[in-house]
Amino acid sequence: MPVFSSLTERGDTAAARRLAQGVLGGLLILSTLVVAAAVAGAPWLLGILAPGYDAELSELTTRLVRILFPMSGVMIVGAWCLGILTSHRRFFLPFATPVAWNLSQIVGLLLGAWMGWAPLIVVLTWSTLIGSVLQVAVQLPAVYRLLGTLRPRVDLRFEPTRRVARNAMPVAAGQGIFQLSSLTDVFVASLLAEGALTGIYFAQRIAMVPMALFGASVAVAALPEMSREEGVEALRSHLSTGVRRVAYFILPSVAVLLLLGDLVTSLIYERGAFEAEHVPVVRWALGAYALGLVATGLTKLFASAFHALQDTRTPVKYALAGVATGILIGAATALWMHGRGFGLRAAAGLVFGSSVGAWVNLVLLVRGLG
Repeated sequence: MPVFSSLTERGDTAAARRLAQGVLGGLLILSTLVVAAAVAGAPWLLGILAPGYDAELSELTTRLVRILFPMSGVMIVGAWCLGILTSHRRFFLPFATPVAWNLSQIVGLLLGAWMGWAPLIVVLTWSTLIGSVLQVAVQLPAVYRLLGTLRPRVDLRFEPTRRVARNAMPVAAGQGIFQLSSLTDVFVASLLAEGALTGIYFAQRIAMVPMALFGASVAVAALPEMSREEGVEALRSHLSTGVRRVAYFILPSVAVLLLLGDLVTSLIYERGAFEAEHVPVVRWALGAYALGLVATGLTKLFASAFHALQDTRTPVKYALAGVATGILIGAATALWMHGRGFGLRAAAGLVFGSSVGAWVNLVLLVRGLG
């Protein structure tokens, strides 16, 4: 996005279009290779990442992975659309399209229940894949109007494309680091009481609402603006404004999740198979998420400042330190709680480690920017 934004700011639409086409071509090739490898190797990967699953659960999970990985490939194209649109200050559409994704899941579940399709988790997974296709399809016409084309190309001779590739490698490594943290959570959770990972998932769905609404959205909106600035003081001004916005909205959310976590969990989930005895499990994990919510939101913003300076390596180094800290503390805390008879609530230990890691990452980013 910083390279594309700088080209559009200079009015070089031809170069910006060529860059967008080259990036799209590269993304399509890489995502196809990764998705194909993941679909083929799903059973092997699951045996490594979740050794505690029994045969039936492993078979079901493998089936779901083979549906969800193609969705990841589709969402990569969606991220490309988001970059093009936000670089042109078109923020509404890329952030409104997840509605199509959610509606697809809702319709799929209702239709599956009405038709008697089973298991419903598979129906939901297919609905998620369909929703991702809809989410991208809604954005493509707007992208076409801005670029005048949607044709991908392989264009490694173009210097801006090579620059994006160089910048993208550390960013991809950083995303891989965060995925490693998630996979470690899956590994450790599979060794805890059955249902621990589900408790984390339910808590994460709630905690990510303020994160997505206020943290990620502020960072995404700030990145193209910071990329257009050439002076350090102007960038710091954007960064300072972003910090105030993130803190203003996320701090009240943290207070609500810490003080009223039981009530929030009950209102959202307590129906059907989710009973009152499950509330404390989610509530503990939710409280652990709340401890790191501010740090997670600000981390995205400060990392965007480095990206605006086209320094994509430094945030990866700091992310590695944060994730390593989170994995060590999270695994140790969760296993200690499991051994002390905390049951499903031991899952909160994993989340606590992630929150500590987020604060470590943030402190390093702030110090790195001076």
